[in-house]
Amino acid sequence: MIGILDTFSKLGEQSSASLSVVAPAISEALIATAAGIAVAIFAYTFHLILKRKAYELSSLLSSQSEVILSQLPKE
Repeated sequence: MIGILDTFSKLGEQSSASLSVVAPAISEALIATAAGIAVAIFAYTFHLILKRKAYELSSLLSSQSEVILSQLPKE
């Protein structure tokens, strides 16, 4: 995001926009965007795995507590 803003500010300062000014900054911004997307995909996948494990643990604890409570003598 900052790379693109920097590119546009450089374009605003110059009277003519040439490819030699625009290309390096845009390519830098695209590389940063690709890295951000890769990190986001990893984080989202890890979040889904963690959420699934938490659900499995919650289900296991719920079923085990029902088994234990059913073993208690009734009054």
